[in-house]
Amino acid sequence: MRPERMSATNRKSPPFPLLPMLILLLAAGCSKDEEAIPACPANGIDARLVGDWMLCDSVGNFGTARALSGLHFEADGEALPLAVDWRNGSVAINNETCGTAQYYCVGTNLIGRPVSSIDFDTTAFAITGDRLEFSTPGRPGSSLLYRRVTVGQVIAQPVACSLIYIIDSTTYQAADVWPFVPVHAGVSAGSAPTFFLSGSGLRSLWIRISDFHGVGTYSLGGDVFQSHAAILYGCPTMNQQYGSRHDNLSTITVTVYDAAAGRCRGTFDITVWNHANLSHHIVGIFDAPIME
Repeated sequence: MRPERMSATNRKSPPFPLLPMLILLLAAGCSKDEEAIPACPANGIDARLVGDWMLCDSVGNFGTARALSGLHFEADGEALPLAVDWRNGSVAINNETCGTAQYYCVGTNLIGRPVSSIDFDTTAFAITGDRLEFSTPGRPGSSLLYRRVTVGQVIAQPVACSLIYIIDSTTYQAADVWPFVPVHAGVSAGSAPTFFLSGSGLRSLWIRISDFHGVGTYSLGGDVFQSHAAILYGCPTMNQQYGSRHDNLSTITVTVYDAAAGRCRGTFDITVWNHANLSHHIVGIFDAPIME
């Protein structure tokens, strides 16, 4: 005789439901040390990135004076540049820029278009505690390290600087034009030491003296790799970049250069031209810190 089929009422259910058991088995196969990657939002970035980050070295020290910069990420992926307000040494959002960058995330990568770029970049990121590492996939040694901060946090000593100059009869001061990055000077070592005087912002001034030998007057020509002066108006388009020419119309005079005290002073009288053959005459005085 064939055994009778079990009726639905006589069938016995398994001791545990099958679906929860499968979930338990899958979970048991995952390493507890692996940190789950949060899902990217439909519009925006990984929530752990939101906030303020400043560049640092491998042990968490912030960069040198000229490299004190960072990023402020909004939840929607907008990235604003950070700098140091040298009046008090605090972290501040740098409003003297040409715009903001926009990012979105895919897994552990950020896809975005940085300021002044027409191309989209792919940047891998990893967050460990208060540290953030950016790297470019396929490019070893491309890492940049950041440390979490907050806007208003003091991370540097205040720096006093003074820059007053006149462009075609309009007077500007460093406090008005560059509230976050001061005018500063530096000298690169080598057989022919090179002096740099620069300031960042929407009216960026840059003066280079090749073969610098201290106090004195130097002519500025048209070769950007030699003694040269340049100024950038607004955002970097061809018609807004101006530079000195080989016409002996531009000079800088360094009246004080005290490396021990970290200060330099002087004056400049320059005429700069753009690619549309438009020119500006600029005269000014500076009292600047010497930064590394």
